[in-house]
This record gives sequence, structure tokens and C-alpha cells, in this order.
Amino acid sequence: MECGHPLLETLRGLRSHPTYRHVPLERLNQDEVEMALTYLWGRAVPEALIEKIYAQTAGNPFYIEEVAKVLEDDGLIPPSGVSADPMWHEQALKEVRLPQSARETVWKRIEQLSVETRGILRQAAVLGQVFRFEDLQRMSGLSEWQLLERLDEAFERQLIEEIPASTQARGPRLRFRQTEIQDVIYADLGPLRRRLLHRKAGEALEQRAAGKTDNASFGDTFAEELAYHFGEANEIDKTITYSLQAARQAHLTYANATALQWYARALEMLHKIEPENVTRYHECLLFAHQSSGIVLTLTGQYDKALAHFAVAQALLESQPPSDGQRRQVAELCYEIANVYELRDDYDTVFAWLQRGLETVAELAPTVEAARIYLLGSKVYSRQGNNTQALAWCQRSLDIATQITTPEGLRAYGAALYTQAGIDMRLGKLDDAIKFCQESIRAYQEIGDLSGESNAHINLASAYVLRGDWDQASTAYEHGWAIKREIGDIYGQAIGSNNLANLHLKRGEWQEARDMYAQSLAIWQNIRAPRGEAVALINLAQVYIHQEDWAQAQEYLGQSQALFDDIGSKEFLPELERLWGEYYLKTGDVEQAIQHTQQAITLAQTYNDPLEEAIAYRLLGQIHMANAVPQLAAEALSNSLDMLSTLNNEHEIARTKLALARLALTEESASTDQAQTYLREAVETFEKLGARVDLAQAMALQQKTD
Repeated sequence: MECGHPLLETLRGLRSHPTYRHVPLERLNQDEVEMALTYLWGRAVPEALIEKIYAQTAGNPFYIEEVAKVLEDDGLIPPSGVSADPMWHEQALKEVRLPQSARETVWKRIEQLSVETRGILRQAAVLGQVFRFEDLQRMSGLSEWQLLERLDEAFERQLIEEIPASTQARGPRLRFRQTEIQDVIYADLGPLRRRLLHRKAGEALEQRAAGKTDNASFGDTFAEELAYHFGEANEIDKTITYSLQAARQAHLTYANATALQWYARALEMLHKIEPENVTRYHECLLFAHQSSGIVLTLTGQYDKALAHFAVAQALLESQPPSDGQRRQVAELCYEIANVYELRDDYDTVFAWLQRGLETVAELAPTVEAARIYLLGSKVYSRQGNNTQALAWCQRSLDIATQITTPEGLRAYGAALYTQAGIDMRLGKLDDAIKFCQESIRAYQEIGDLSGESNAHINLASAYVLRGDWDQASTAYEHGWAIKREIGDIYGQAIGSNNLANLHLKRGEWQEARDMYAQSLAIWQNIRAPRGEAVALINLAQVYIHQEDWAQAQEYLGQSQALFDDIGSKEFLPELERLWGEYYLKTGDVEQAIQHTQQAITLAQTYNDPLEEAIAYRLLGQIHMANAVPQLAAEALSNSLDMLSTLNNEHEIARTKLALARLALTEESASTDQAQTYLREAVETFEKLGARVDLAQAMALQQKTD
């Protein structure tokens, strides 16, 4: 209120009254806003709507109530006590705004400012709720002192404030004291003035970038702001350039939804280009479509990814042949093949890989060819054709060693840890460890932290299989730390998942559950359905151990639905086995046998000998529960024979424990053999630190004593 306002005089008079109390009404925090809305509407309010109303009103109780009333009057809030569509709030989100009465109250404060100060605040409102002093100075064309004089009035009337120095970076920053002040000023701008001011804002940011030594890095950091301002200014060239930069930056940090939004924004602008000018934007179109396809692949939207790749393919085919064009075609063939690999359509995978190889066949060794051979090696390995898997991996290694560039060394490092993965499947764990260690050295040589972290994670997996759990934990932690350092969100989810696997083997259920939940949250946040499905499988496994049957069933069902949606079959053997374990422990033997036999069949189909061996052990345990000892012994023997060739110490010990339990329940069985199995299992569990397995083995040992 201004000096002389009648209410101020009234308040002064009231202060002399003995019962007068001054109770300031503070702004509400977000939790208090949630309580207020829940009370006003009589129903739970989604977090997204709470956040939007809090941001729009800055916690002002009067504005919150007004916004709530407007939404309710517009019929956007379902009546209290009536069931509603779970997505009822989406339309309300679009309509959140300050009511006219509140806007008029704010505008009255602004109108009392001088013309010069109002002009400066219009420029500030275009920069945003928070803005930098130096950007506003560049927009205004004023000196520091001239700008401060214009802002003094806004400071005095508490319309803006300086952000505390301790929270500042890259120079002084200011902000509007309430969101609604900036919103009202911005809304008052006419279309022409708004476009001109946005152009000036973009130019101010570019000028700041020009003074930085790390110009490219600065451009990436502020690409979203630049794309926004030039987009609002209808500057097509710069909007496209900065939208693609913003998309690329989001892509690199696994902010997939944001990346797709910016790629879509760039494509929207590109498609507005006049036909006669399309040629000069060819590379931008190609980059936007191919990159959109890559992100859509990561998020499991395979049909949309292939649609973008098809456009990219047409763009490439419209270009005259050249070495660069051929390499781009080969890279696109690799990306398309990768989609079909995720769908387990291996015939189509090899058709695209072969096409890519033919495209660069007459060129000197290329990174694209090395990557194509690696993907083919991975597919052959999944098909169980280890001979071809090794041959294609070796071909990739041969090509990579001929490329004396960082990209060549990067391809070499990837081929090494792919080779390690094949050796792990074959039970050649010492060789796998050696290849992972060499891969780490290759990545360290070129300073590729992402590749190095992947190699550490693969190394840890080899140590787990060999029974060196302490070394595995160290390698996982090292890889995970690098993922956090470089901001690799997807990699952090993998790291959390793998560390959780180790906790699970040790019987540390709570630690495993927490880390699986952490990886699940990341994959859900970046919309990576394959990873989400894997995390759900693993969480279900924990709940089976903890005998939380309802939660286990829910997560197994959710995981199955996700795998069905994306058409991925790689983890189906494990999923079927866990269904078998769930039904065994909940007393439905018939269903347990059905799912476990399906797990064995799928493991054989996808040549996953470790999963097949574990499923055979489960089948043996089911036959034991069903009092069919002969079938139990046959299944457990199959499990032990397979595990012995894989050198998996922990799983071997678990199968020996099951065999010992079977032998001790059958009078005709060899007690000496049972004791031997039991002793060997105990020794292994003690060495590894598998606490739950050890407790079970020692309990059985005490019974026999």
C-alpha cells in the first residue's frame, strides 16, 4: 500500500487499542498449498497441479483461493466424493491463471511506476522470473548506474529483489518478488513489442557468450533460453540452431522427454521452410530426424523411431554419393538394426547390418563398420552362435586397431568388453576379466569416461560370476562413481541395478530393494521401459524372498506388460522362472511347473545357459515339494552339470545345497554324497559372504548332525 492509503491510517488507530494484535499472513509453502487445495476441493490433488498453482501464485493465500474458485467454477475440478478420471487434472493444468481481480491488483502497483521503470521491467519480464543484471543492461543499452537508477523505484516498491550473493553464479541476479508480477507485465506486452524484446533478449545472451572462452560450452548450457527467445521472436534460423543444441544437450544428459520436445520444435520450424530453401537445411533435417529416432529407441517407442529413420534414409538417398554420405548411410543402417535387435527380429537386424557393411565396403576401415560388426556379434551371442559371435567381434577389433583416432580407440575399447561379455557366457571368466581390464586402459588413454565406466561395470560382472564379490563391489562402485561424475543418468541406473544384484546375492534384502527402487525411479523418469521392466523383475525377486506375495505379483505383472508393449524377449526366461518361484512358494505347484518349464524352453531358445541351469534347479525344487524325487534328482543334476561348465561358484553351491536337501530326505540316497555337497556349499557361502544361503545350509547341517 502507498503512503496515505486510508487502511494505513485505520491500522495506526487500531494499534492503540489494548486488544490489537498484528498477525502477518505469510506466503504458503508448497506443502501448505497442497493442504489448502485439498481442503477447498475436498479431494486429493495431483502433484503437477499443486506445483503449477504454487508457481503461478507464489504461495499468496488470496491468489490460491481465487485460482481454486475459478477452476472449480469452470467445471475443471470433479465434485468432492465423486470418482474421476485419473487424468482429470490435465485440462486444469492448461487453465491455471490468475483471476482478473488479482491481475488488476498487481497492475495497480505497476501503474504507479515511472514510464522509464515500467519499460525496464518489461524487458526484465521477457528475460524471465529470474534474470541477470548484465543481460538486462545489454537489452536496455544503459550503463550500470543508469540501469540501477531506473531499478531503484522497483526495489523500493518491492517489485523486484536481488538474489543473495551466496547463491549467485556468473554475476548478480535479480528476480521479481512474486511470480504474478512478472506474469502480469509480460501479458500486457503487445505481439510486436513481445517479438522485438525477445529478439533483444536472445542477442543479449549471445553477447554474453561472445565474451566467454568456452563459447561452445556456454552455447550448450543456455541453448534452451536462446531457442526460446529466438522462437518467440520468430527468428527461424537461430531458433533451429539453438533448438538442436538444446535437444542435443538434453539427449547427452538423458533428459529424453526434453530432448524429444526440442527435436520436435526444430522439426516444426524446419517444416515451415519454403521448398526452394530446404536444401540449405538438409543437414539440420537429417540430424533432427536421426537423433529423434535414437532417443525414441532408447525410450521404447520403436515404430516412431523407425518412422524418423525412414525420413533420414530418404534425405541421405537424395544426396550425391560421397565417402561421407556412405558413412552416414552405414551409421543409419546400424541405428535401424539396433531397433530390430531390441525387438528380437534378428533376420531384419542382419539385413540392415549387411546393407551397412556393403555401403562402406570400398572405403578404408571405418568406425561405422566396427560398430556394425559389434552389434552383429551381440546378436550372434544371443542366438547361441558363439563361433560367429567371436568372429564378428574379432573383425570389429581388427578394424578398430587400424583406425588411429580417438574414435578408433573408442571402438577398440567397446570391442574388448564385448569380447569379455561373450567369454562370460562361455564361462571363460579369467579371459573376460583380462579383456575388461584392457578395455579400461584403452578408454583411459583417450579420456573417455563413459566407455571406461562401462568397462568397469562389465569387469564387475565377471568378478561376480567368478565369485570375487569384494572385487566386484569395488569395480561396480568405481563405474558408478564415474557415471555420477559425468551425469550419465542411464548408466547410474545400470550401476544401481548391478550393485543391488550383489546385495541380493548376499541376502541384504533392504539394501537390494533400495537400490533397485533407485534404478526404477531413474528409468521411469527418463522413460526407458526396458530398464524399468528389468528393475521391476528384480524388485519382484526381493519381495519373493521377503514373502510379500501381493507386491511380488504386482511387479511381475507390470514387468510382463512392459515387455509385451516393447516386444523385448531377452529377459523372458528370468521372468517366467520368477513366476515359477512365486507359484511354488504360494502353493500352486501346477502353475509353478508350467512357468518353470517355459523358462527352460525360452532360455534354450535364447541360448542363456546360466538362466537355464537356475531354472532347472527351481524345477528340481518344485518336484521335491511335489514328492517326485526321481524327477527332482534329474532336474538338479542337469542344473549342476550346466553350472560346472560355466564356473559360477555361487550358483553351483546353491544347486549342491538343493541336492543335499533332496538326498537327506530320501532314505535310498547316499548320505555321504549329501554331506559332501553340504560341506562344499557351506564353504562357498562362507567365502562369498552369502549370508542367507549360508544360514540355510548351516541349519540343514545342524539337522544332520
